[in-house]
Amino acid sequence: MGILFLMGVIGLPNYRCYWSSRKELRQPVIADVMSRNRYEMLTKYFHLNDNTTQRPRGSPEHDKLHKVRPMIDHAKRVFCQHYAPHQNIAVGEAMIKFKGRCSFLQYIPSKPCKWGIKAWALADSESFYLVNFDVYVGKDGADGNARNNIPLGTRVVTKLVEPYYKKRHHVYFDNYFTSVKLVESLARKKTYATGTVRKERLGLPVPMKSLKMKQSGEMRKWQKGRMMAVSWQEKKRQVNVLTSRNVTGNMELRRPGKRGQPEQRYLKPITIQDYTENFNGVDKSDQLRQYYGIANKANKWWKYLFWFLCDVTMVNAYILYKEGPGGPRPKPNTHLHFHLEVATALVAGFTSRKRRASGDAPEAAVIKTPTVHESTKITTTRGIRNCVLCPREGRFTAAGNKIQSSFECVKCGVALCKDRGCFAAFHQYQQ
Repeated sequence: MGILFLMGVIGLPNYRCYWSSRKELRQPVIADVMSRNRYEMLTKYFHLNDNTTQRPRGSPEHDKLHKVRPMIDHAKRVFCQHYAPHQNIAVGEAMIKFKGRCSFLQYIPSKPCKWGIKAWALADSESFYLVNFDVYVGKDGADGNARNNIPLGTRVVTKLVEPYYKKRHHVYFDNYFTSVKLVESLARKKTYATGTVRKERLGLPVPMKSLKMKQSGEMRKWQKGRMMAVSWQEKKRQVNVLTSRNVTGNMELRRPGKRGQPEQRYLKPITIQDYTENFNGVDKSDQLRQYYGIANKANKWWKYLFWFLCDVTMVNAYILYKEGPGGPRPKPNTHLHFHLEVATALVAGFTSRKRRASGDAPEAAVIKTPTVHESTKITTTRGIRNCVLCPREGRFTAAGNKIQSSFECVKCGVALCKDRGCFAAFHQYQQ
């Protein structure tokens, strides 16, 4: 895990470069911890759950996230347990970049990451701590089956915000989730809600659906019980917001004039300004996650989901470090320094390589009869094989591949480089 976090900071084209024989690419802080072969072996056999306990497809108990289910459940539990969010929280979509084979792969052209696995997320709008999430596995999954004709957006918000009911939190979301029934439902549970809304939603004021405004700063407001609908014109776009927190005031905006024109001043509803400042908690959490995220490549979708959970855990840990205990720290470490401190602590001086202690005397070379072990040309069709000693010494080609030799030992039957001294070193000859 320490190596993976270090790779997130030290970005190279592929993982083989960290063990490269070129000094421009080789990273001793990673290469000295373990050999590349051991890293590949650990990566190959790494699993998070027992595959034999997976229910067959088509059965009601089948779980598409079975391979990573233990870590998902653990992460959801500890994220809520160790942090109490501020009043303003936001619901949004977090995309996990992946473009391989996956039954619930999503394509969202409006997102910076267009292809990937989608996760619904709930984040703090002030600190950007991700407090809850739910991976979307498609309309056939556990969170996609229509129950009592409730829209998917309503079910997502209700499930994520449920642990924070009756605490006077204020939830922000975009027009995919916003509906009159959702805002009313949250208000009955003592939870404020604000979101942009589409004009065709049921329950909105009839004049709002056909309203057309031309001048910047022009606005209309409608009140119904605890809810308020607001339409506001800014330049060439019209913004429609639905909220259950009735703040009826306005603020003044100032825009510089063009080509010598005087400064423009017009009003903006405080409700829309509050939404602008607090709706992007999930996007900010994604931004922090991608700064030093684990960027390895794999063919398995569940490994990308595992790396996503690791990156979110690191970001959340950094936020906890800054804010507690005892309140915000006066001079906390930067995100980068915190990331490096955690990564180096996980490595903690570990090494799987066998090395001689610095105080020990070097072993004397054993002189063997050269006639017993002789170097000869490889007579196979290909004429070359991988040298057995170069990988042990950490020598590879510039591309990170194993070095090949056209010579082999007559008695041992192993390929050894003749010009690099591998034959003498392997047989412990004195050079």
